[in-house]
Amino acid sequence: MNSVVYRVLSIVPICFVVAVVVFSLMQMAPGDPAAMMSDDFASEEQIEQVRRDLGLDEPVIVQFSLWLGRVLTGDFGTSLFSKIPVTTLIMQRLEPTISLAAGAMLVAIATAIPLGALAAVMSHSWVDRLVMTIAVLGFSLPSFVLGYGGVWLFSFKLDWLPVQGYASLGSGFGPWLKSILLPSLTLGLISAAFLARVTRATVLEVLSEDYVRTGHAKGLAPRTVIVLHVLKNAAIPIVTVIGTSIAGLLSGVVIVESVFAIPGIGSLVIDSVLKRDYPVIQGVILFLSIGYVVVNLSIDLSYRLFDPRIEG
Repeated sequence: MNSVVYRVLSIVPICFVVAVVVFSLMQMAPGDPAAMMSDDFASEEQIEQVRRDLGLDEPVIVQFSLWLGRVLTGDFGTSLFSKIPVTTLIMQRLEPTISLAAGAMLVAIATAIPLGALAAVMSHSWVDRLVMTIAVLGFSLPSFVLGYGGVWLFSFKLDWLPVQGYASLGSGFGPWLKSILLPSLTLGLISAAFLARVTRATVLEVLSEDYVRTGHAKGLAPRTVIVLHVLKNAAIPIVTVIGTSIAGLLSGVVIVESVFAIPGIGSLVIDSVLKRDYPVIQGVILFLSIGYVVVNLSIDLSYRLFDPRIEG
């Protein structure tokens, strides 16, 4: 129990460091937020008044303290252009991004673990070589290439799936699934490539253990040995890779959302960067960074489910 409390408390300094880095990056960014928020014909006095209202005339440490205090209350600031709170903008874009990330992770796990385990069981066979070749190819392909290829095949040639756009869950499960299926496949298959290679290597190592040979000697079915003994003991490295794959998903989401015109957080980041909407960029980066830290903490705490040697 003490170990769990320690791990939970350990994310506090990590989140603080993330906040410092995000704030510093925005301080170094070019442009004057006060000038951007002012009218095109605003005088220097009017711009200076806006700067005072924003607290930009204060020392950097005071600006950071004020900004951090607002962040701790859930206030990430207001967009310079739309005048909408950043928190509201993030919440408006959260469903498409979560749908895409969850669908991609499901595709990656459902394809990579069975194929990686199969390649390990049939190591040095043509099946092993085929799976690893596909994995290397998937790992090397840019997401936009796979995305446009999927659009050409499933949208233009077969007319099975929509080309672009997103249908919310409120519009029905069927339309939502059709709109998210191709983007999830695009992002998920790329994540599956690395996960399949790690699964193969881990399962191959476990297959050489004595208890696996003992299980076969006792007459257990090969499927039982693989599922109950091999995969269970190979789970920790696989779960670790699944957790770290979230970082790749966050970066891939930006590209995939642009390819498929999905109004998620990735497209919000691109729009904000093009407009130099610093409060939105700052808020989204901080939100995603903290989310990544929390997810990795969850992965860390889940190890005890797979390894009985880990206590407390």
